[in-house]
Amino acid sequence: LMSLVGTPSPASGKRKVEAAMQGYLRKLSPAPLKGWQRRYFVLKGRCLFYFKTREDYYSNARVRGCIDLDNVTRVFDSKEQPALGTDIATIGGRTYHLLGASIEEKSTWMAALSRIPNTTHTVEQRVTIFRNGTNSNGKVVILPASLRELLD
Repeated sequence: LMSLVGTPSPASGKRKVEAAMQGYLRKLSPAPLKGWQRRYFVLKGRCLFYFKTREDYYSNARVRGCIDLDNVTRVFDSKEQPALGTDIATIGGRTYHLLGASIEEKSTWMAALSRIPNTTHTVEQRVTIFRNGTNSNGKVVILPASLRELLD
């Protein structure tokens, strides 16, 4: 189940805030032993939000996470599962590992992500922004110590 635009809310029949794309993907948890988790992803603006379920999205439940596309350095085929997997690397050093249910679904997500205009900042400018402690939206960012050492 995926959609290229906002879809009617199951409860109200009203359209949720427009999204470029939404649907279920599997995300590899960074926590040991948790493995692959099914999450409902919503691509809106310059963020790829994820929720535990579709119902959580429509009921305004807690967002499980957000991949800020301004901080993405690379989107590429997964080395482990290139047919279905997509990896998203960020400036902060985290790589998100995502799996589609089919080759078509993966291709549709990759196309949607590629339609997002590039940030106005180059990677070098974004690193400078991170050195100063804020991201491109002026939000304070705390980098891992290992990355701070590389940037100093």
